[in-house]
Amino acid sequence: MEREIVLGIDYGGKYTGLAVVDRRHNQVLYANRVKMRDDVADILKGRREQRGIRRIAQTKKKRLRELRNYLKSIGYNESTETFKTIYSLAHKRGYDYVCDVDISGSI
Repeated sequence: MEREIVLGIDYGGKYTGLAVVDRRHNQVLYANRVKMRDDVADILKGRREQRGIRRIAQTKKKRLRELRNYLKSIGYNESTETFKTIYSLAHKRGYDYVCDVDISGSI
């Protein structure tokens, strides 16, 4: 009595069907339906939000670092009052990096 056993897998959106069939005798040896996890999207949503918060913080730090380096490059020392004022205002309001703006004459 020889058997020709076949495993069948049916992937669905919510359920996955499994079956083991003996093809010679056309007999179902095992059949089951497995419910897939549906909480993964909720778990990943929280992680995605945290990742966004980290990226925003990193961008803000990068912009402040670029501003500090720019102010140093045009001759302002970190100990001067003007430097501290500009840096603290940018830090409070969220610094938007603007290219090609010459602020050396207005400071």
